[in-house]
Amino acid sequence: MLQLAVGVIFLGLAIMAQPAASQTFTEIDIKTYQLYLEQNWDELIREGRSALKQDVDYYYLRMRIGIAFYEQKNYKSAQSHFKKALEFSDGDVAALEYLYYAYLFGGQTQQASLLYEDMPASLKEKLPSPGQKIVDRISGEYLYNQTFTDDLVNDPATFDGLPLGLQIVTRYYQNLNVSLQHFMHPGTSFIHAYTYLGKSSYYYYDDGVNRFGTEGQQINQHQYYLSPSFTFRGGLVVSPAFHFLHVGYQVPDLSGGGPGPGGSNKIAFREESESQLVGGLALAKFQGPFNFRLGAVYSNLNRKNQLTGSAGMTWYPLGNIDLYLSASLYAHVADLGATGVNEGATDGGAAGEEASNERGLAIIPDLLFGWGIASKVWIEISGTYGDMRNFTESNGYIVYNGLDWMKYRALANLAVPLTKKGSVIYAGARFAGYENRFIPMDQSQPSTLNNLTYNSLSIFGGISWKF
Repeated sequence: MLQLAVGVIFLGLAIMAQPAASQTFTEIDIKTYQLYLEQNWDELIREGRSALKQDVDYYYLRMRIGIAFYEQKNYKSAQSHFKKALEFSDGDVAALEYLYYAYLFGGQTQQASLLYEDMPASLKEKLPSPGQKIVDRISGEYLYNQTFTDDLVNDPATFDGLPLGLQIVTRYYQNLNVSLQHFMHPGTSFIHAYTYLGKSSYYYYDDGVNRFGTEGQQINQHQYYLSPSFTFRGGLVVSPAFHFLHVGYQVPDLSGGGPGPGGSNKIAFREESESQLVGGLALAKFQGPFNFRLGAVYSNLNRKNQLTGSAGMTWYPLGNIDLYLSASLYAHVADLGATGVNEGATDGGAAGEEASNERGLAIIPDLLFGWGIASKVWIEISGTYGDMRNFTESNGYIVYNGLDWMKYRALANLAVPLTKKGSVIYAGARFAGYENRFIPMDQSQPSTLNNLTYNSLSIFGGISWKF
């Protein structure tokens, strides 16, 4: 794939060495060149690192070390040496070519695109284009979630002895997501996404006149997400995000009096709606085999104000995308009593003000492991723990605004490549634990009444098509 004028690059001695270290330089140059010819990459890397520790550093040495890492598919480590070689020989076509492929194969397409723009025309004609198009990738995903709540909601004792108020417990929901990624010019990309959520819940209600429990309360949520991403030549990626949610929900229609104690549990609902907003900013930067991330997201979910800060790091121990370990830490501040309106507004409340003026800081860790098996199948396993009430993640892309909130989750998925360009098909499952609380009408009542805990299972699958 790559062609170097080996006879020109590696014959002779570089003139950059200091005279006092000429003997050490000569030995290093001869040995590393011989190891290069023998393709003894492990030993070449060891000798090269030893030379750098002795302050012996020049173009050919950096190229040999970089090629050794590249041949071992350690593209992340190779990048730094090719960039250093370019400092010794600005515009060198061999170093540019290797660095370009190291970016591509290392999953840094945007940086490859920026580098491609700076290349001489003769080199551009030789190399494949980064292939970033106005319509670059379209993805679709479907998720179905089933909660294990039948025993709880069908047991009359679950809601006995409660004060006036309501409680809404999710039975199942489905989620459909479609996204589009496109590029305006090198270093600038956009993600657009539409999400539809349809949820069915068990609704318990008691206002002193009407008391009932009924299944089938519906929520229909439409979401639009936009995130431009700006990649700079130094490797910094800046990504603002905007997420708009339009929530349609059902509340009991009591204009006809409704069922009283001992009456039918059937109740008519009327439709209401509201809008919610999420805004975020994420920063990311590759540094060798690490990708460091910082972010902040503001939201006003369920008529409350939330602020979530995050810090994370992904480590690629092999220097490529076949193996990675990621850790993120979220600091989620939820001002749950800021507005004095009930939290049930999104999931079908509007039946009295929430009793709690609770404010809190939740620390939520998230761990992920990814492994590419022979470049044919990728597997990801992740786990998250914490109070994910009115919580957002992935720079505001994923929103948890239900009245039952996750306390932990474990997720696994498999992805299989479909085309050489990067299209994939995937499927997975998520097991999660949830918590749900009663919402009393009297704000003097405690906010932890009838604390229900239960589990859920989600299955999902999708396709991501790269043009």
